[in-house]
Amino acid sequence: MTSAPITPPLASGAAAGAKPAPLSLIVRFGWGVGSLGSTTVIYAQAFFLLFFFTTVLGLRPEVAGTILLVAKLSDIAAGLIVGRLSDATHSRWGRRKPFLLAGALVGALGSYLVFNPPVVSPIAQVLTLCVMGLGYCLFTVPYLAMPSEMTTRPAERTL
Repeated sequence: MTSAPITPPLASGAAAGAKPAPLSLIVRFGWGVGSLGSTTVIYAQAFFLLFFFTTVLGLRPEVAGTILLVAKLSDIAAGLIVGRLSDATHSRWGRRKPFLLAGALVGALGSYLVFNPPVVSPIAQVLTLCVMGLGYCLFTVPYLAMPSEMTTRPAERTL
């Protein structure tokens, strides 16, 4: 028994068999701008957090590393859940846009709280990192699923 391949809906509304129009420059630019926020968040975590936790907040290195590990483990679960939810969402704004907006807001709040903690404690840092990670997942998982729904042209999805 074989199943038919899943074909993503096209944003351009192209008829089956018709060649879709290429994506406009403004659509490409707009989609590309989304990488700025997600890249900033992930590099802030990768390059600055361990140093920030140990030097600025005064946490012991093993505590700081454990905090980062726990937060990253929660990101795994969040990514799986967000992916499932964004695939199943049907709204007037589409499947992905509500998650992009929520992710931008939650990620900004989480980033602020991580670097301006209301309380300096390992539990508080884990919680703020989980908020930051949830925002990252809410934005990035649906964002990276969008190219396959924007066009069927492989060259446009890989540029």
